[in-house]
Amino acid sequence: MQVGAGPQVGVGRHGKRGRPIAEQQGVDVDEAELNGRIAMLAAQQDQRPEKLKQTMTKDGSLSTLYVQMREQKAIDKVLEGAQVEEVSVEDFQKSQQEAQKA
Repeated sequence: MQVGAGPQVGVGRHGKRGRPIAEQQGVDVDEAELNGRIAMLAAQQDQRPEKLKQTMTKDGSLSTLYVQMREQKAIDKVLEGAQVEEVSVEDFQKSQQEAQKA
């Protein structure tokens, strides 16, 4: 994927050892996904996708869009594996108090 500063961009949410979460999760945004989002944005702005992509490349917002899409994919992947446990308010408060003592 070559989009301006694309994959080389070290911007974003960082997890263990300062590595971007998207990198840790092994996610990326391919050209088709990026073009799809550009087409959607262009339609909303009543522009041609090619013209919008050209403008975004010039002003740097294409790289920002790439990073945002990549971060969202990483978040989605993390949430897919998340396990939610319901806890009563009393048990939660008790665990918080114990954690503060430690």
